[in-house]
Amino acid sequence: MGEIIKSIKNSSLNKTWLLVSVLVILTIVLLVLSLNSKNVTRTSTETENIETDFRHTALSISEEVRRSSPSGTYEVDINIDTKNNEVTGVQLELTFDPKILTRVDIKEGEFIIDPTILIKDINTESGRITFALVNKPGQKAVKGEGVVAVFSFSKISPAETEINFLPHTAVSAPGINQSVLKETVSAVVGPLPTPTAGVQTQIFLSPTPIPTL
Repeated sequence: MGEIIKSIKNSSLNKTWLLVSVLVILTIVLLVLSLNSKNVTRTSTETENIETDFRHTALSISEEVRRSSPSGTYEVDINIDTKNNEVTGVQLELTFDPKILTRVDIKEGEFIIDPTILIKDINTESGRITFALVNKPGQKAVKGEGVVAVFSFSKISPAETEINFLPHTAVSAPGINQSVLKETVSAVVGPLPTPTAGVQTQIFLSPTPIPTL
């Protein structure tokens, strides 16, 4: 009888230790999974911050319009501010209303010296411009503020009209395979006086900030 009781006690003790062992192992597994989950979340957040931290450059349409002396049309600068970025090229995608703005043209500014023009496409039917310019081979990347392009036009209606940047607008930088463009500032053009050749006049626009996605 004593042997049976002793055997039952030993069996109970073995089951208890087995249950404790299983609980300890389960606790360790859950702890490891929890730590790994936190590490994955932190790594994902850090990666997201790294992926967006390189975008500092802004493009904006100037608030001042000039009368162009040779043609009698208007000119407005497209400005760039690279902040911490060093850039090698810019692709401008712009829209305008061809029923209001005519004789539209675009040319390089002074920010990138003697650039290579990769694309210059002005569609006067759809009112869309694609203009891409880059540094020549061997030229250093550029940093700072300046005029990257000059947009010229005639206005045949007193109605307000917009000159907008499209999402495909981009700025390239060495060592980065994505655009470093952070934001753009488009403009609304109000009524303008009749241009006179040889006369320079400043006319203010209303900028409309449009952050890039």
